[in-house]
Amino acid sequence: MKFKLVVLFVCSFMFAQYPYLIQKKIITDAGLSSSGLHYSLYQATIIDSGDMVGLALQNQECVSFNPIVDAVAITNRNFNPTGILNVHTAPGDLSFWQHDYSVYSQQLGPGRYPTAIAGSQGPYISFPWLTSMPAWGGAGAQFCSGGWFSGIWDPPVDIGPGDQKCQTVIGKELSNGNMCFILYSTDPYGLQYRTYNDSLTALLDSGWVTPTPCYYWGWDYNINAGIGYVFYVDHYISDSMDIFYRTTTDGISWSPEQMYNIVWPNPYVNNYIRLSRGCQAVVTDNGDPLLVFANMNGDDPDYPQYGKIYVSHTEGQPCVEVSSTFGMPDTQAFYSTIATAGNMAAVTYLTPRNSMQDSMAWHDIHISKSYDNGITWGIPENITSWSNQRVSLPQLAKRLDITRERAYILYAIVRLPSRDMDLMWAYDNGSSPSVYFNLLYASVGVEEREVEFPEKISLNVFPNPVVQHSRIIYTLPVSGDISLKLFSVDGRMVKIIDQGHKAAGLHIVSFNTNEFASGTYFIILECNNECLTEKLVLVK
Repeated sequence: MKFKLVVLFVCSFMFAQYPYLIQKKIITDAGLSSSGLHYSLYQATIIDSGDMVGLALQNQECVSFNPIVDAVAITNRNFNPTGILNVHTAPGDLSFWQHDYSVYSQQLGPGRYPTAIAGSQGPYISFPWLTSMPAWGGAGAQFCSGGWFSGIWDPPVDIGPGDQKCQTVIGKELSNGNMCFILYSTDPYGLQYRTYNDSLTALLDSGWVTPTPCYYWGWDYNINAGIGYVFYVDHYISDSMDIFYRTTTDGISWSPEQMYNIVWPNPYVNNYIRLSRGCQAVVTDNGDPLLVFANMNGDDPDYPQYGKIYVSHTEGQPCVEVSSTFGMPDTQAFYSTIATAGNMAAVTYLTPRNSMQDSMAWHDIHISKSYDNGITWGIPENITSWSNQRVSLPQLAKRLDITRERAYILYAIVRLPSRDMDLMWAYDNGSSPSVYFNLLYASVGVEEREVEFPEKISLNVFPNPVVQHSRIIYTLPVSGDISLKLFSVDGRMVKIIDQGHKAAGLHIVSFNTNEFASGTYFIILECNNECLTEKLVLVK
């Protein structure tokens, strides 16, 4: 299908460097042209401001899309007081917004880590609540009984019931219209389920998914497939932990516990998985689960640490890396989230925009796409390179909009530009400042596009000066054999960065400078009897 792009944003840096109209070509692919240029149709809308902890964990699901009713639901924590929960809804085309403030106003206790559920009859929210600050308490849920965009909400329901020491409460609508909630609690320790009718007025069944100590990985139910999966692990951070799951079709009958046979990738000597910061599960329309996780380098002491994003699409098969398929030797990728619909799947995650550490690190949201239910993945695309604001904490609605071929992504804009949200939450244990909640949609379709080829060979380094991680960007007007090398100031060749036969267009190579001392270097690009030199300044 060929799209008429009404609004097309591409990284302003690329437009400034490559405004050539010398050669055009029509191609069809999964998000990357044969020239290497990334194209995405997207639009960002500020939804609300509130407490950044409202997006801090991937255990919660703050944005939800229902393709049947074609509606989006978002929930977030208020900033002051933080126990209040707001809800925002819109049709899939985002033509208008219904903003419902103080939907939950602490009737059971201060609300935490809310989840939005875009139901068939109307939106829902689910959340843990505190018995007293800061003690964990029970599980709550609430239904918009007036229907979509009505603003009429029923009082909250204690679905625990009572003090269950709940930390996570994730609700899903079932094929029969009922609602099934998964509760992760620590006293008693384990995963519980609560299945209610659609109006939350009757408890239909409750019990244990597992009554033993565990850690929550993810829960998803696909209405088209009529099946849901709950995944959990036996311990917290490891590259060899055991993953278990149980399935249900009706929220009442559950399969026996089964071990998920995952083939861990182990890209580093010391690997670890941040469960609450990048592990999710989704169920495809075929009824098969996809698991996403961020595999971090435990030997990297600096934030942001080196890490890779992987998807497990089939038990017993190797996991597929979705973060470094464009030739980078390594990435600093983390905070992954996943969605699916039809035979499509998408994963979003964060990578650093600059090479600074700790709170000086700025991030961008990348998206990777699959068109065969997660088996193979296209080249990752930066969908926030246009932004001059500090983005963080992205969450992807679990269902893609296959009609418009787009993904809905909720993320935070930091109102205190000196603070990095992920660093604060994962490492600093600092106070949680206010953020702006933005909704972004990005194209996930296979489109025909006009590709603009560069007029001449070019070479750029970004950022420069560099602390430890830089991107080398070069363009070729025609295909050819290239040589990209690093030289010291005395003319010694110290590293071959890239070489081989390359297609015409734009190419991006990640360059890790950890092995080199501070100083001035020269990067030399040779191709088809042409030679370009770019100075690189390394500061440590």
